[in-house]
Amino acid sequence: MFLTEDIACLNGEYFFAAKEINAICSFNEKDGQIQVLRTDGSGDIWSYRRYGRIFKYDDKLYFLPLWAHNLLIYHIDTKTFETIPLKKIDGYDNDHFFAGIIIQEKLVMVGCQYPAIAVLDFKTHDLSYYEEPFKELLPKHKKGGDCFFRCDITNNGTKVYMASCLSNQILEFDVVDGSYEWHNIGGEKNTYSGIAYDGQKFWISPRRGKKAACWDRNNNTIKEFDLPITYESDDDKGNCTCLGAVYDGKNIIFPGMEINKTMIIDPLSVDFEQSMKVLDKGYAFYGHREGFNYALNKYGELEVYSPDDSYKPLKMIKTTNDKTLIASFIHETGEIIHEGYKELELVDFINMVTV
Repeated sequence: MFLTEDIACLNGEYFFAAKEINAICSFNEKDGQIQVLRTDGSGDIWSYRRYGRIFKYDDKLYFLPLWAHNLLIYHIDTKTFETIPLKKIDGYDNDHFFAGIIIQEKLVMVGCQYPAIAVLDFKTHDLSYYEEPFKELLPKHKKGGDCFFRCDITNNGTKVYMASCLSNQILEFDVVDGSYEWHNIGGEKNTYSGIAYDGQKFWISPRRGKKAACWDRNNNTIKEFDLPITYESDDDKGNCTCLGAVYDGKNIIFPGMEINKTMIIDPLSVDFEQSMKVLDKGYAFYGHREGFNYALNKYGELEVYSPDDSYKPLKMIKTTNDKTLIASFIHETGEIIHEGYKELELVDFINMVTV
């Protein structure tokens, strides 16, 4: 099956980058049939995580490069693609950007294993790079630690807030002039996966362990709290806890990553720790766009939620013909396959080439 790490919905048509193979795809909600729109011509079918997050601006989709070396742009009207090459930074060749946000006609992309913030001007398609903020984390990263930043980021006006996977720090970055400030939030051993803003407070989810935090930037008060997670074994304590942090206009969601637990918090609750809801679910991605929450579960099913009911999906969308498409790629390249190759059954390949 195809998995992805983000999705864009346009009038019932969904666009995504396949996680395990080198393909930009779409499917129609009515029939669930996947169409391959593009491969990057590298000849490697099993290219991993070429693109992740997707952003729409005007009549274009922007695919943030993870292992790819170009920002990919899809022109919706003409159904054509263009690329913008990234600046090469020696020693940092993969996992470029996992988080992004649109502010004032600019796309802000935050480095994952790439020590820079890149800002794309939508009008000119010029890219500006800011490497200075990452010097704070370079020593920890060079010791073989986690990525710099991973998933959800947020903003208040022109200032972008991102949570470090390497430390208990939040980076505050101003898109206007490139100025920045670091904030220590919670215990020194904390590391984070994402941050969300409800208009008053910032909510920060853990990368590993249970420690989350609620931060009021205005008066600089911090409330650190444990998520209601139990581990089956000591080995589980080192797993990645949350994908990130999402605010959907009503609730704060900490979607589970390597744990099958997703936490839903009412930020207006007097005692949010006691009222917190826990779902026995983990996801490949979870995000909020245009009034709905979109989440891909571990079985490859797209779940669509209303913020008014974040516990039960409004609908679940399944796609079809994944294996046939993969078989087509293999047939075109002449790659040798065998039963169970990369989860592809031989019968799928035979059915495809004998049609």
